[in-house]
Amino acid sequence: MKKNFKYVLLLLVTVLTVQAKAGKRTAGVERSAGEWFSGKEDLYTVPLNQVTIDSTDTIYFDMSGLLYTGTHVELPVYFNSDDPVYSFDFSLRFDQSKMMYDTITLAPAAAGYQAASYLNPNDSIVRLTSNHLVAMPVLTPIVYIHFDMLNGAVLDSNDIFTLKGYLNGDACSESIVAPQTTGVHEMLSAHLVKLFPNPVTEYLTIQSEVDATADLFDACGKRYWSDLRIQGGRSVQVNLSGFPAGFYMIRLTSDDGSVYSEKILLR
Repeated sequence: MKKNFKYVLLLLVTVLTVQAKAGKRTAGVERSAGEWFSGKEDLYTVPLNQVTIDSTDTIYFDMSGLLYTGTHVELPVYFNSDDPVYSFDFSLRFDQSKMMYDTITLAPAAAGYQAASYLNPNDSIVRLTSNHLVAMPVLTPIVYIHFDMLNGAVLDSNDIFTLKGYLNGDACSESIVAPQTTGVHEMLSAHLVKLFPNPVTEYLTIQSEVDATADLFDACGKRYWSDLRIQGGRSVQVNLSGFPAGFYMIRLTSDDGSVYSEKILLR
């Protein structure tokens, strides 16, 4: 009898201990983004079932921050939420009479995120899905949508539509930030930068007339190298022979913040 009583007592203590730990994890304690992860004991100290995504959480398509390089334009996309966000997804249609879809690349703040994007030719919808183990930053570009404008057109708020946004897999609201009529981000003039040969099979030469740094991204936004220093009036050769064949994006940023982007094909 005593033996059975000991087993029952041990079982009761075990159950109470588990409940106490569970209560500790789900307690309504406000934590910073860095405290949502507690290491070995428990991955999420704020359970995802306590995160509520609703219409107050918004994905922004920021046309006030458009980056033009000739007829090529990059549209930054970010979100705002009072909840920790670990996945960021959206879909949209666009005016195909004014522009062609190129690709979506990850912004520097999203380096290392898992992401996939594509244009479905059957329904003409651009879709992106992305996720990360650490909470994503708010009000900071997560991706850039790349378009090539046709016949001298300029991207405006009516050119993207049928927007749908999801944070942590739940529907949220979407908003288009109107483009600025003045003060568009300065672009490095094409005559100040040369990339050759393009297509490239091995060595790519980057030439700039101004001091700048260069970043290389693949079509999914994965960064292969960053902050490659280029001295004004000189050229740098980079060996791409070890990289997978396909399209890449080179982005040069001058010391005064001006930007130049160009797509290259590695064969």
